[in-house]
Amino acid sequence: YHFYLASKTTKEKLPIFTVYALMTALMIAIGWSGEAAANTWDLLAIAGITGMNVIANQIAFWILGHSIVYIVWMPAIASMYYLIPLLVNKPLYSDKMARIAALMYLIFSNNVPIHHLYMVNFPVSVKVMQEVLTYAVVVPSMLTFFNLWATVKGASVKINLISMWISISFAGAIAAGVTGISNANIAFDSIIHNTMWVPGHFHAMIFYSIVPAGFATLYYMVPMLTGRMWFSSKIGWLHMVGYMIGTTMVVYGFDALGLAGLTRRAEVFPRTPVYVTPEIISALGALIADAATLAWLGNLVLTLLKGRTANLEGLSMGEAINTVALQLGAPELSGFSAPSVIGLIRAEENKIRSFFTKAKMIK
Repeated sequence: YHFYLASKTTKEKLPIFTVYALMTALMIAIGWSGEAAANTWDLLAIAGITGMNVIANQIAFWILGHSIVYIVWMPAIASMYYLIPLLVNKPLYSDKMARIAALMYLIFSNNVPIHHLYMVNFPVSVKVMQEVLTYAVVVPSMLTFFNLWATVKGASVKINLISMWISISFAGAIAAGVTGISNANIAFDSIIHNTMWVPGHFHAMIFYSIVPAGFATLYYMVPMLTGRMWFSSKIGWLHMVGYMIGTTMVVYGFDALGLAGLTRRAEVFPRTPVYVTPEIISALGALIADAATLAWLGNLVLTLLKGRTANLEGLSMGEAINTVALQLGAPELSGFSAPSVIGLIRAEENKIRSFFTKAKMIK
């Protein structure tokens, strides 16, 4: 694509969304190369063709172990870069910053496999190097979060399901990323190494950022692909609330189990409250999130069967997304819209203030 553009002597660049798609493709190639090397080595060793260096094999295996989180998160970042400027009707704050962040994600996502192997007998200098490299992954994330925040700053944002889901994806990436940063710390890793804290971290990334960006995308893509508006925006809001409550319970339960020392993939554990209670919380949370997602699925089926015509022909992408977003606005609460409820609260507040002002004057 770039050679083609160069031959046309044009300065056109790859769109930001496409840049992140390209980085994702490269991450897949690099990440799975380590997995392929480790698995091939296993088979050759079993067949007696080669020997086995267990530590080197583990390092090759874990090249994918870290990068896979970024492989599935990069499309979410791409969705943020694509949707947020359209929803706020403003250009991206810094195009160059977005491209630099994409390249840094590629560089740092695949070179930190040893931070999953801190308990292996590596030289301390190697472990410290890995800790520093892991913290370096924070830099492109901070560039991304600042860039998107600066884009939204000062804009008038309408509350709707699309803007809510993409906002959850933005905030959720920060919240989930914190548990990853702490996991990179050698001292803290000695406490939670290979425990349920690790699944808690990457489930938080999936539940709080990756999936919400996916839903933000689906909520505008379905009407565009099918030509039908969503059957019920209220079911959509119910889905969002139920999903977030349920997934938060799952992540909390996993993190609590990790801090209590329960190892990953443990099928048998002591029936003590420190383990049983988080297990129950996680299980109930999963049921709530699943029920909410089934509600979304039902809404999707009803949309395909009974949704009203979308009438998006001839609209630009931004106009089409904002048209769909308008239909997915905040639901009414007890006959009043959210702004009306706020207005009533303020009116009552003014009455109370007026009462005390008059009382002071009488006194």
